[in-house]
Amino acid sequence: MKQTYIATMCMLFAAGSAIADPFENCPSKAFLMQNSVAKLYGIDLVSAKATTVAASLTREGAANTSSVNAVGFNYKDQYMYGYSKQSPRRIVQIGNDYDMTVLDVTGLPETNFYVGDIQVIGSGASQEAYYFVYTPNSGLYKIPLNGDLTQSIASIHYTGSENWDLNIFDFAFHPNSNLLYAMESNGNLHEINVDTATTTFITQLDTAGDSGAFGAAYFDVDGQFYASNNKSGKIHIVDLSTSPVVGYTPTAAIFTSGPKSGQNDGARCAIAEVKVTDNSIDFGDAPNGYATTLADSGPRHLYDPNDDGVDLIYLGATVDGENINTAADLAASPIDVALSPFCTKPMPCPSALVV
Repeated sequence: MKQTYIATMCMLFAAGSAIADPFENCPSKAFLMQNSVAKLYGIDLVSAKATTVAASLTREGAANTSSVNAVGFNYKDQYMYGYSKQSPRRIVQIGNDYDMTVLDVTGLPETNFYVGDIQVIGSGASQEAYYFVYTPNSGLYKIPLNGDLTQSIASIHYTGSENWDLNIFDFAFHPNSNLLYAMESNGNLHEINVDTATTTFITQLDTAGDSGAFGAAYFDVDGQFYASNNKSGKIHIVDLSTSPVVGYTPTAAIFTSGPKSGQNDGARCAIAEVKVTDNSIDFGDAPNGYATTLADSGPRHLYDPNDDGVDLIYLGATVDGENINTAADLAASPIDVALSPFCTKPMPCPSALVV
């Protein structure tokens, strides 16, 4: 049912709005933009495997020579948007050929925007999308992404947002409530309401020793929030399925990890499920009740990290790669029984013990 919903929501954008073609669908993978000369990765959030999807980008056909920040995925038109630091600094639209089309956006200050995401509201013909960018001192700006994007677009400044005391490096829109969420370096979680131009401190999350910028933030269709730490590469998950946050205190846990970088920014289709996109993922085979499933962030690893069928990593006589998202998936998957130094027949041996 979710796949049908996603397919319905992921509509193509009006013809003539851009040169490059849009992405074909809402991908489960997250996009991670890194480096002073932009390089784009696809991150399987389940396995932590990073795949280079664009070793380099172009800007209207010419070589890109600088970073791209504040990226967001617009599932209304299936394009990414970001802020290109290459002179002259501009808002850009990124298609599936990873060429950046410059948009004529007026009213923005001459500064480096490194925090951004896309808000999509409504449905069907009345669906609208807005690109939000933020930087301290300059504040929050809203850029409409409706109509003919080849024409000049006037940005909207949120008066007073330049005084927000937020040490954030990315934020993401909740797919249901359309509230923004962001995590500071010290773990402080903030909720931002763009309708009222207000920010709310929620709680200080336990970041398991991580410090420094959380430079990439994502949501999935179930309202799970993911924040990637630049220094460690660890991706923390926070259950924000109830939004606004009322009557409960969110907690963070390490979900997986990705590549480290001093310069990180992320984007993801917020109405896509997080699911296994790699064919060599192996979950543990402990029975239900032992936090084995993906929903419980159960133990899992890549048994064929290089996709070459050589030097496979597993414990036991065989490896059985599987996609165990739910308890029902686990019930349908047989438990491994194998001889190893850690177990003897007929004890079931977990085929994945490391994350």
